[in-house]
Amino acid sequence: MCDCMFLDESKIVVAGFDCAPYLVALKGPGQWELIKSLDEKKATAAPAKTNATRAAFTMFQDKATKGTTDSSALKTTVETKHQNTITCIRPYTSSPTAVTEFTTSGLDGAIYFWK
Repeated sequence: MCDCMFLDESKIVVAGFDCAPYLVALKGPGQWELIKSLDEKKATAAPAKTNATRAAFTMFQDKATKGTTDSSALKTTVETKHQNTITCIRPYTSSPTAVTEFTTSGLDGAIYFWK
């Protein structure tokens, strides 16, 4: 966890190395519970159909540029909006008693608005 912010007296948003903000709520005296991730994972696209020539070309290209043809090692994107550590959470819209919208920014250079 790199940063946290109270939304109200019983809810906190925490974020950091997971690249997604999480909602944490007070369940009892001194008992905090992780409720959910506020970032829905991106839907993965179905693999495109390729012919044998294209598949062979891609295999050799991956071997030459990335050093492997292992598909799990070639995965380079994170399935969240932020692609790197979230370092800052700031209120965007608030009432006197609660924050209703906030922003996050991270090492990927992106800023996202959350409700």
